[in-house]
Amino acid sequence: MTKQLDLCEALGVKEEKETEKDSAAKDSAAAKKKPVEEKIKAPATVCYAGHKVVIHEDLTLEQIRQQLEKTWPELTKKRTEMTYDKKKNIIVPIPRASKGGCPFA
Repeated sequence: MTKQLDLCEALGVKEEKETEKDSAAKDSAAAKKKPVEEKIKAPATVCYAGHKVVIHEDLTLEQIRQQLEKTWPELTKKRTEMTYDKKKNIIVPIPRASKGGCPFA
């Protein structure tokens, strides 16, 4: 292993180390990518599985999904996409299937 280090030094190859500026830039870029969840104004209607649930409080889509998960356990964070129609003030949770499908034993 020492020979490899000597070879790198002879060729002038240096290890790239992450500087504080690079790590700060990555952190700020990651923070910018996170969408800020706005609160849905009440009264809003959640339509799912033939049911209509009226929301009487200002909540975020994630808070609404958490409440719905108590009644419908298939609406987990990983598998559910929440869509919101601002014109009609309707929220529709859409459960997504896993990519692997059903495993056979």
